[in-house]
Amino acid sequence: MIRVVVFRGARSAIIAESLSQMAGVPWLSEQEAFGCDKAAALLLYDGDGVGSFSNQGLLNRQDFPFSVRIHPGTPARRILNQLHADYFRNFSNNVSRRGFPWGSSRTHNKAPFGAYGIGSSLEWERWGGAGELFLMVCPDYPFDRALMRYTNEPTLGTGIGLVALKALEFLEYLDRPIPALIGIADYEDTPENLLRLGESKASFALKLESSMFAIREACRQRNTPADVFGIRARHPQWDHEMPESLAAARNYLRNLPGHVLDQKIKSRMNLFGQWGMTLSKEEALEKMAVQGSEYVNCGMALSRIAVNPLVIGTNSINMASFYKLRNPELPVIYISDVF
Repeated sequence: MIRVVVFRGARSAIIAESLSQMAGVPWLSEQEAFGCDKAAALLLYDGDGVGSFSNQGLLNRQDFPFSVRIHPGTPARRILNQLHADYFRNFSNNVSRRGFPWGSSRTHNKAPFGAYGIGSSLEWERWGGAGELFLMVCPDYPFDRALMRYTNEPTLGTGIGLVALKALEFLEYLDRPIPALIGIADYEDTPENLLRLGESKASFALKLESSMFAIREACRQRNTPADVFGIRARHPQWDHEMPESLAAARNYLRNLPGHVLDQKIKSRMNLFGQWGMTLSKEEALEKMAVQGSEYVNCGMALSRIAVNPLVIGTNSINMASFYKLRNPELPVIYISDVF
């Protein structure tokens, strides 16, 4: 479902404003849209070419999965009516009957996940379907349901968080029920996070229990077979394994090509800025390593608590590689960027 129209370029801005009014969703520039769930956004951008527009013109597969290049020379009303029909009125029908992406595309391969086509179909095929899906989800931090991005108020809820909501949406796109392991990040009860949220370890744990209950109930209503649990609670060796996972994360980042590491640091500094944090490059790198170590540890834990799992990532694709650092045979697919 498209929840926001994003524009890049002057002509696309005009189309985006009118389309947002027709569809009843917000419209934002690409800069303003930082932090939005890209799988819930339609990006319009200016381009040259013949015709009114072309679907899926972007080369970067980590970028907006729904992107349309707007060509000059076609009346705006014709473009608006077509976009509104394709991406709003008939969105579900296009996904279910025509696959993802629909329309002309030279830059994306059709993937097995309907609207959420960012990932490797080879990983899916290697997994073979004889096992369980694993989806890591975050606690219920506040988020804007229209823009599908975190709002960063220092509070913790008791419902279904943003990443968990994306996980449930993904499970609905499967053409058959597949058993799912849904692990909530119970290890985020760090002193720093508890202080920010105004919670104790006990109150944090109680709120996560309520969130897990809400996720279980949502799965039951969808007839989705799911085991919902706290990741650290399910893997008693979590704390013991963490130092080695942190060392692996630091080593991985140190060995990245300079331009790749700079891009990752820039992306995370943008994110940390959204959280109200001002960090140097070195501090951002270390914080990224600490966050990455949680994914390393999670990948390691899956080798102990699951049989033939396939990781389905529904948060930042920048974290994908960390899962494999201590479990290199673990298949991992990321379906979308959330922030």
